[in-house]
Amino acid sequence: MAMPDVVTKYMAAAEIANDAIKEVTKALKPGVRIVEICQLGDDYILKRTSAVYNKSKKVDKGIAFPTCLSVNNVVGHFSPFADHPAVIRAGDLVKM
Repeated sequence: MAMPDVVTKYMAAAEIANDAIKEVTKALKPGVRIVEICQLGDDYILKRTSAVYNKSKKVDKGIAFPTCLSVNNVVGHFSPFADHPAVIRAGDLVKM
């Protein structure tokens, strides 16, 4: 690429996203509310992005798309409201 800084930022974002997936995977246990796991993923991303690129000009950082867990027959993009009661059950198929 003509702009190495852009590549560096994409690589940092990829590392944060991959680490967030690992953290979310650790939290997937029967009985845990889906919304809590999604919030954990979002919080992890916000924490990590707040620690990079602080010395130069202001860089917009944060979550481009919220953490989503689609369980069993849900096709994709399930990011529930805070009061949603859905929980992970043993044997569920979870897509991140």
